Amino acid sequence: MNFPWFPLCLNFLLLGATVFICDRINASQREARWNGALMFVGFCLLAMILDLLLTSIFASVPDMDRMNYVTLASRSAWAERAIAYLIPCVVGVFLAMRFRQRQHRRDDPVRIKTSDYTHSELSV
Repeated sequence: MNFPWFPLCLNFLLLGATVFICDRINASQREARWNGALMFVGFCLLAMILDLLLTSIFASVPDMDRMNYVTLASRSAWAERAIAYLIPCVVGVFLAMRFRQRQHRRDDPVRIKTSDYTHSELSV
């Protein structure tokens, strides 16, 4: 079993692009609405399911036609690809949780007392 360095790097690149694009959209709308890491995890899980489905289809091809797909149709080949999906998914879940924490912190603004006499406050 070879470690899938290229798909792993490609998935991390896609994770970074998704987070960056959603961050730019959130900045333009001045509202933290789009969670790019969570979107990436959803797409990644969908890709793993579709990859397993296609692997099962190619594995069921008759032996004569299967010679072209031997490297793609085995369960070990799918396991290699699943590792390349799962590692960025774990990082994506961690980033999604951090996004949620930052979103909840922004809900309650920090209030600074400016004057004891007038009881005024400044929101930051």
